[in-house]
Amino acid sequence: MTPRYIPPMGWGGTLMAFGAPGIVLYVTTRVAIPSVTQTLGLPPVVWFMTFGAFYVLAPLLVIALMRLRGEALEDVAVWRDRLRFRPLNGSDWKFALAAFGGAALCSYALFSSFRAMGVMEIGPSFLANSGEQALSSRDLLIAWGAFGALSVTAQEILWRGVYLPRQEQALSSEAWLANAVGWFLFLLPLGWHLVLILLPIIVAVPYVAQKRDSSSAGALLHALAFTIALVGYQMILG
Repeated sequence: MTPRYIPPMGWGGTLMAFGAPGIVLYVTTRVAIPSVTQTLGLPPVVWFMTFGAFYVLAPLLVIALMRLRGEALEDVAVWRDRLRFRPLNGSDWKFALAAFGGAALCSYALFSSFRAMGVMEIGPSFLANSGEQALSSRDLLIAWGAFGALSVTAQEILWRGVYLPRQEQALSSEAWLANAVGWFLFLLPLGWHLVLILLPIIVAVPYVAQKRDSSSAGALLHALAFTIALVGYQMILG
């Protein structure tokens, strides 16, 4: 059974829905974090996780709840049917893992190209010299893991669970593209070098979610991408 009413979201609505949280992320990373770091002295990475969790990611969950309350969902299993978080079948796994492999290879090629051009600072500039050495590797790994779980959950519920079906109502087969463009805009405050490297996964996640009619498949890709990025980050730190 499907919801009786899913409001359509076209390109204009997409730019507003993704752009507003993107502005909050920009202010957080470019204004709040440098200011508080200079004032209180804790490592920027700590403030990024704290501000990101409370002022960027948690509000995404609130927005998702507010959007869902406006839909007629009385006879609908919200998690499974409306948000499309269903158990993955064999075809879902194959499709998602194949897409992840292709996206990972493309991202690695982009990363290598930047390094070949002499671009060594790939990560967000506001995290440069962020004082990770002040934290134990174990504590840092646990903190990033918890932050990543919240990040993937909040974004996938809103971007793919709530918004992608709305975009499908307005844009049909182009919905995944609009979703990817919106996600790209949201992540842009993290720095254009990093976001360009992430572009293959930014495109792959909504594409897989729409093609498989499964937010679970998109969330799997997102979680895998974050895990690989976290492993690489820890390797760089030594």
